[in-house]
Amino acid sequence: MSKNFFIVLVSLLSFLWTSAQSTPGSQASNPLLEPSNLDFQAPDFSKIRDYHYAPAFTQALLYQQNALKQILEDTSRPTFENTLQALERAQEPLRRVKGVFFVLSAVDTDPHLHSLQKEFMPQMAALESSMYSDPRLYRRIKKIRSKGLSEEELRLKEHYLQTMLLSGARLHPSKKAALKETNTQLAALSAQYQIRLSRAKRKASVLISDRSQLEGLSSSLLARAQNDARNASHQGKYLLLLSETTQQHYLSELDNRALRERIYHASRQRAEKNDENDTRELITQIARLRLEKAKIMGFKTYADLRLKNQMVSSSSQALKMLEQLLGPSERKAETEHKTLQEFARRTHPEITLEPWDYLYFSERLKKEEIGINQQDIKQYFDVRSVLHDGVFASAQKYYGLHFKERKDLPVYHGDVMVYEVQDRDLKPIALYYLDMYSRAGKPDGAWMSSIYEQSHLTGQKPVLLNVFNFPKPLPQRPTLLSLDETRKLFHEFGHALNGILSSVQYPTLSGTSTPKDFVEFPSQFHEFLMFEPSVLQGYARHYRTLSPMPEEIRRKVLALQNFGSGYLYTEKVAAAALDLQWHRIRKPSQITSAQEFEAAALKNLGLDKSPVPLRYYSPYFAHIWGEGYSAGYYGYVWSDILSYTAWEAVQRRGGMRPEEAQHFQRTILSVGNSKDLWKQFRSFSGMEPSTEHLKRAKDLK
Repeated sequence: MSKNFFIVLVSLLSFLWTSAQSTPGSQASNPLLEPSNLDFQAPDFSKIRDYHYAPAFTQALLYQQNALKQILEDTSRPTFENTLQALERAQEPLRRVKGVFFVLSAVDTDPHLHSLQKEFMPQMAALESSMYSDPRLYRRIKKIRSKGLSEEELRLKEHYLQTMLLSGARLHPSKKAALKETNTQLAALSAQYQIRLSRAKRKASVLISDRSQLEGLSSSLLARAQNDARNASHQGKYLLLLSETTQQHYLSELDNRALRERIYHASRQRAEKNDENDTRELITQIARLRLEKAKIMGFKTYADLRLKNQMVSSSSQALKMLEQLLGPSERKAETEHKTLQEFARRTHPEITLEPWDYLYFSERLKKEEIGINQQDIKQYFDVRSVLHDGVFASAQKYYGLHFKERKDLPVYHGDVMVYEVQDRDLKPIALYYLDMYSRAGKPDGAWMSSIYEQSHLTGQKPVLLNVFNFPKPLPQRPTLLSLDETRKLFHEFGHALNGILSSVQYPTLSGTSTPKDFVEFPSQFHEFLMFEPSVLQGYARHYRTLSPMPEEIRRKVLALQNFGSGYLYTEKVAAAALDLQWHRIRKPSQITSAQEFEAAALKNLGLDKSPVPLRYYSPYFAHIWGEGYSAGYYGYVWSDILSYTAWEAVQRRGGMRPEEAQHFQRTILSVGNSKDLWKQFRSFSGMEPSTEHLKRAKDLK
């Protein structure tokens, strides 16, 4: 047992004893607060119950408040150890409680968890605001001598000072009180938004009684719809659950045009039905409060405030970048739309292409022009093969990692798998949870969560989770992935790699704790590996015969990469631009209603007559209203620019090899936010990021 770990353990035990004495009704034994006896300090999900959360949050919040008080009352000269290192330790109990709670509340629509989220998010926001806006703490950190500090220690000091400046540490007390109240309101509204949207999405699901309406739907989606209906107590029917995006995967397969239209409108109007789940008034309140927060902080717009500590440091710079891509994307999308319209009229002479037709005819045009479509490709992408022979195998090939399944560790659901991650010397370095399959009560989507961040300070190795919503394999019926689903698996595992290979001292700078416009870069870079010939050859095998994908089909799969790229990139760039429009407002009067603002914003961007619907319309744009990407969705585009620039550099150096991966690990994956990320990117790529690299790759002219 390391000395650092012993210190943390004693601190946590002391905290438990004192808080148990002072907190009425606290549980005598709380697995969320007690040090775990499991490997990697893994949470003991077999012992965690709903009633543990409230006392755990209460005690962890109290501990952090008391620890902060002790730091501020310390009369000795401020040092890195008695201030910043003490701050890192002070936040550890709350970090651990949040790590488990937010993982479980994200994978379960349990109303009790949502009510706790609604209760404690404002309290956590208030505590964070109080800590980061405290002028005494700011002055104390400022006094810490920089001479003699390591690069990471300097980075941590700069991080706290910058964060505190952007949290109002130097504001007048009256403004500080207003900021605290605004932050508390925003936290409450954000929690309320997420709850409403989750309910709205479930309620908007399309229930089908007549099997004949589902002609064209693949057997895997049909089985999933039947199973989802059964889970929702609609035995013998079919339930088409919605994904987060506007377009739904059913639309590429269903022959019934009226049903396609019904599904599209259900998706498009999910959160604007003038019922208890309508989010439109909430988002206008959030936008106004964010502007109010920016004004309190001395910024003209909320976007200017948010981008102050990002790689792209101004909203005008971000918008300019998007505009450089929007024109070429739109022009290509218009050409694609005309081609698709002509193709559709060959078999449907009277049809005028609508948004619910695009995916359907696009799949058929792929088949005609390239000779392959998603159904053909799926035969070679069995989810188990993609995971073990693709994702895990590439991690072993390029990074020397090994994955050992741990069936002895408790999980929060029977479908969840746990893997011990070992380095090339078979030394355990991380714990990786994998929640692959959809189920009743589990929200749609895919993501990576850090349960416990890696930290040399605390001795904590990374404990991470990837969540997906693939259909669960049925007897004699494997789960076959589309090209996009396969990409999603590689992408989210790229986030996990960023956590697994993290090697930093302080949890605040660990793993994916980077600026929002950088965090997607490692995962989007990792997507390229799915098409590396040696990787693809390993996992792309026919699910029945196990024969490798023929070279002819591989060439066709590669040819699909830029099929419809104008449409797809217009979707992404337009969503990012809409986000910035919401957060570049300068006066509250600019927002009358959500619909009017959105319509005006799209017109301002030249997208009001675009044939491409937005990936997310404002009422269900969860990234910017409830998931921390406010004024930051452009980061997905910026990360594309970074990843295509870096990949072009790799290709110029001879392609992806283990040496390149190890270089990527040293310069990007292992450093978290402990170094200057501009320098790290240049160190790896040797090139400046540019939209030109992206436009070349996506064939946008």
